Amino acid sequence: THKDRQDPKGRWNLYDPLDFHQVDPAYGGEEGLTRLVRGMRERGFRVFNEIVPSGGSAELCAQHPEWWTYGPAGERSKGFGHALDYSSPGWQATIRETIRWLTAGWGFDGYRVDVADGYGPNWKSPTNGAHVSLSTAAGSLGMLGAIREGALAGGANAPVVIPETIDNRPENARY
Repeated sequence: THKDRQDPKGRWNLYDPLDFHQVDPAYGGEEGLTRLVRGMRERGFRVFNEIVPSGGSAELCAQHPEWWTYGPAGERSKGFGHALDYSSPGWQATIRETIRWLTAGWGFDGYRVDVADGYGPNWKSPTNGAHVSLSTAAGSLGMLGAIREGALAGGANAPVVIPETIDNRPENARY
């Protein structure tokens, strides 16, 4: 679910989920998603979902500053999506579980990953010490792997993970 469209203080948008395990009622809820997927399958389509792991102003993310990225001066990065660190084990686990839930519930064949490259180096990451590059390329690959693992755990036989990359990194193509 996302913030209420009618609440101007809520700044509702698709990149700011309130609940990672509830289909937004504004889009028909679980019943509506079930009808959509069934209809697509009846017409011979494979069904893909988009995941946006870069978002971070949701209530859950606000409770986990260890998931955020920070600049060299210790300030929280405020890029598009509020810059979460893809190398953070907790954030990867959250996305992995969300993908497992979606795949088990609706049988998605794969996922398009928005901003698969991540949002740059994290100068304060407790998981990568002084190697800020681990939150970039290594973090991206780790997040793509977590998405694939979640899809497999949810029952997908051969999930397709399509990374949208800014720099067209060839290493992302392995997924």
